[in-house]
Amino acid sequence: MMKSETKFTIEHGLYGAAFFLAAAIRLINLAQLPLSDLESQIAYQAHQLAEGVNLLNLKAHPGYLSFTSLLFFLLGSGTFAARLLPALSGALLSLTPIGFRSLIGKKPAVVLAFLFALDPGWLAISRQADGYSFAVSMLLFGLAAVLARKTAFAGILLGLALTGGPSFWQGVLILILTIGLYKFVFSLDPGEQGSIFTGFKVPLRPFVFWVVGTVLLFGSLFLAIPNNLNGITTSLWEYLRGWGQTTGVPVLHLLLALLVYQPLSLLFALGQVFRTARKNSEIDRFLIVWMLTALIVVLVYPSRQVVGLGWALLPMLTLAARSLVALFNFRIADRMVAIILALVVFVLLVYNWLNLLGTLHPIQGDLGLQLRWIGIGISLMLIIGAVFMVRWGWSGTISTLGALWGIMAALTLFTLSAAWRAGGLSHYPETQLWRTAPMIAEEDILLTSIGDIAEWNTGSRDGLDLVVVDLPKPSLQWALRHYNHVEFVDLLPSQESPSMVLTSYLPSLELAATYRGQDFSWGVQPTWSLMVAEEWLRWSLVKSATLERDLILLWVREDKFPGWESTQE
Repeated sequence: MMKSETKFTIEHGLYGAAFFLAAAIRLINLAQLPLSDLESQIAYQAHQLAEGVNLLNLKAHPGYLSFTSLLFFLLGSGTFAARLLPALSGALLSLTPIGFRSLIGKKPAVVLAFLFALDPGWLAISRQADGYSFAVSMLLFGLAAVLARKTAFAGILLGLALTGGPSFWQGVLILILTIGLYKFVFSLDPGEQGSIFTGFKVPLRPFVFWVVGTVLLFGSLFLAIPNNLNGITTSLWEYLRGWGQTTGVPVLHLLLALLVYQPLSLLFALGQVFRTARKNSEIDRFLIVWMLTALIVVLVYPSRQVVGLGWALLPMLTLAARSLVALFNFRIADRMVAIILALVVFVLLVYNWLNLLGTLHPIQGDLGLQLRWIGIGISLMLIIGAVFMVRWGWSGTISTLGALWGIMAALTLFTLSAAWRAGGLSHYPETQLWRTAPMIAEEDILLTSIGDIAEWNTGSRDGLDLVVVDLPKPSLQWALRHYNHVEFVDLLPSQESPSMVLTSYLPSLELAATYRGQDFSWGVQPTWSLMVAEEWLRWSLVKSATLERDLILLWVREDKFPGWESTQE
């Protein structure tokens, strides 16, 4: 009998490198930015569950709540732990192409793994505390298990995806519409022999058994929080309710996110669309229908967020991966000429980018600005001239490949920079379009001030009483979760005189005692609706924008300040 052995190949090593790269960039400084209001809503409930609080109305993210509450129970609640599940799920996304190699090809699958690892959109999604990336990763792994005829794994993984929250239902809707539209447009039966859908079959009864069992056990954390199972239906209702509500996020923001953060995947995905028109590839046709369907659904959804583009990025990145691989499948005699042309195009494009950045801060006034634009124009003419010279002296194929290789290299560098920014790892994290809520700016300063006042008076950093008045901000609840003497109220009677009070921005505090106040910037976000063309250009280049700030006030009773007694003598 022959004994089968699994050999470690270069392909395995590349997938491993993609995963570790994805994990590293998602975990680095994961707790650097405070949780936003939307993140805090879910994370605070996980903290309460870990503390043994019996909650009746849980958020519609049962998978996140189960995993994160267990993590909080074992390690303590913190910002890093709150974002750990989405970060790890986002890293696992880079391994999902392994299950679809038979459909998209081995080389494109490897390239796709790295695109998932470094994509700006998915990096931003994976560094925000919710169930989005968990739902997507588990859904893709589940579909890969279905394709591999692994019924038990498929049921478990799709059961986990079902606990991912409202984003799961958006993905399911997009896939159903995609399959229906594909069948209608191309007049094909998805079950016919030779179709890409042929392999997606599993025995129904055992599959349902594994799905239901996984939902019951994981969704309830092995029956420790049974009411968490309500999150399945709540997430569906929350998504459906979104069709009747609006978040106020304009379609322009989603389109700008594609253009500014995703030029590499967008350009080469469009290139694969044109190739498909000539080659008539079934998998590419399906990916195109999927991409267009996802874009339409996300754009017309009234409660849209920029992160909703994640579903459209899946087929877009897959198309881009197939297009990028195709660039290196051409056999040309003078490959060195194409490489030299690519180097010239790359250098000139980088030079153009530096000149564009220089237009924001011209050193010599109007003359310096004019010289920058002249330099940009000359470099573009040099690129066109170099391409035509190679085309005339060698061939159109060499000139086209050289130009595309140079553009690919420049856009890869740009994508790395955009990913770093989208993940909140560079300057201006508050101005990134992928944020789902305003950034909390001065949480650390507020907590330090509260702790200092308490320590001066009691010797303990949480020894004084604090009342939060009419500030329904989940981020405040999360920030003060470890403070033992805090109370959240809607109204504070005038005869009361707590040691410290947190309020919205008020000119004075009408209470029985005398207080001193200090303002803190809490929610910070760009004034998107007021930005003009020049400001949009500056934002697209360096992500700098004018900010609007939501101020809160910390009031401290006058007798709690050091040296107060001496002022009374």
